[in-house]
This record gives sequence, C-alpha cells and structure tokens, in this order.
Amino acid sequence: MRTATTREGTVPAGDVELAYVRLGSGPPVVVMPGGPRLGHAHLRPGFDLLARGRELVYYDERGSGASPLGDPERVSTAGTLSDLEALLDGLALERVTLAGHSLAAHMVALFAAGRPNRVRALVLANPGPPLLPELREPFSREMASRRSPEDAEEMQRIEASPEYQARDPKALERHYRLRYSPFFRDPEAALGADFAITRITADNVVEAGGRLFRDFAEHDLPGKLSAISCPALVVHGELDPIPIESSRFIANAIPRGELVVIPDANHYASIEDPEEFARGVEPFLAEHASG
Repeated sequence: MRTATTREGTVPAGDVELAYVRLGSGPPVVVMPGGPRLGHAHLRPGFDLLARGRELVYYDERGSGASPLGDPERVSTAGTLSDLEALLDGLALERVTLAGHSLAAHMVALFAAGRPNRVRALVLANPGPPLLPELREPFSREMASRRSPEDAEEMQRIEASPEYQARDPKALERHYRLRYSPFFRDPEAALGADFAITRITADNVVEAGGRLFRDFAEHDLPGKLSAISCPALVVHGELDPIPIESSRFIANAIPRGELVVIPDANHYASIEDPEEFARGVEPFLAEHASG
C-alpha cells in the first residue's frame, strides 16, 4: 500500500537526524519498530494496512535503517524515549497513537506512562521479551526447541565468517532470518523474510540489544503499567513463543488495557498474516485513534 501520499524526511534528535516515512492522512499513528534496531522497513507492507483513514508515521531509531548512530551511549531505554519525544516535537505532533512491535511495545508503554499528555492510545504488538521473571526461562527454552540443529549450526558458521565479522549486511540478513525463525509459523516465511538490513543497521544491530537493556530494568515497566491512562490494545499471536501469560499480564495491568489474540499467528503476524493482523487491530484504532 505504498501510495503517492508517502512522504519522507528527517527530524533532529540531539546529535542525529532521525529518518521517517509518513503514509496516508488523518489522525497520526506513530510506529516504533522492534528488532531491536532493525529499522522500520520490515514492518511494511503489513502495518500499511492500518493506514485507512489515518496517517502512519514510521521511523528508524538511531543506529538503524537510514538514521545514523551518533553517540552510542544514547542507544538506551532513556535515549529511546528521548528520541521518540524529539520525533514528535520535530513533526509538530502533540498527541498521537503509538504502536510498537516486540521490544518497542515495551518502549512505547514506558513513554505513555511517563508522558500521558502525548499519547491518545497504544497498540502493543506482540510485546516481548516477557516482563515476568518466571516466564523468561520457558520463553528461552521454547525458542531453542523451535530452532533446528541445522539452523543453529548455520548461525554459528555465519558468526564465525569474515563477512559477519565485517558486519556485511547480507551476512547479517541471513543470520537474523535464522535467529528469528522461531517467531514465524512457516519456516519458509522466516527464510524469505526481508529485514532490509542497511549498512547503518548492520554496523550497529549486534550491539543494540545490550545497549538498550543496560538501563531497561531501572525504568520498572511492570510497576508503571498501572500509570498508563490511555486505552491500550495488546496483540498476541496464538503461536508466539512468548507465553500468552506475558501479554495477559500487560493487558490486565493497564487500567484500560485489552488483549486480542490472532489465531494461528506467530510473533511476526504483520508479516505472515497481515490481513488477520489488521482485522485484529482495526476496531481498536477506529474507536480510540480517530479524531
């Protein structure tokens, strides 16, 4: 659904310019990609289906897609929230709906808890990793059980290759398809996924997770969920290796939270099952993200 209404540009966020793409027209829905730090392109065209009577604003977080890294110390939870606020300010968006996938769902939830005047509604798509400590080990075991020994060996071979060590985008693309294959219902869909890893993404994605989690616990998201005052939709794929108890905990802890389960869908429902994903999200957006 790439139309003539697509606009691209950048906005300043401290020491870097964040790249964005705007699609459609109407009340804004700002989309933060997960990954972490894979850039926004892999969420399209699935998320594009939500641009019906509203505007989607995708952006690349620093160190991903088309947004340069700048100061690596700003790749953190606090830096992520600051950059998101800079994006809204730069685009003169006073109050928006926020959508985040996977780890980004946690980030936009933190933003809504701390800046309630900026957020009209939340879409938390397949939030993860689990916030509850007792669910983290079952999640890790499930991920490992869904990856074949051949895929695990191939990942190790790629990691040892000169191309991976040099952060070649093609090597990183292959590695992440294998790494995230448990998040897909169909192994062929995983191997055919296009994470659109750019030179910027390849240079930074391996270190991004560690940088983001340095200060994540300090923000105490579990304790702040009750402070989210806007409506929130938690989307969970029935086959997601992240336990549904994690998504249910989030939906129940947010005062105006609700949970929708996409049948026969996995973590990347917007890639594998875009129409079903859109049908699960559209009623919520129609009620809470309009006007």
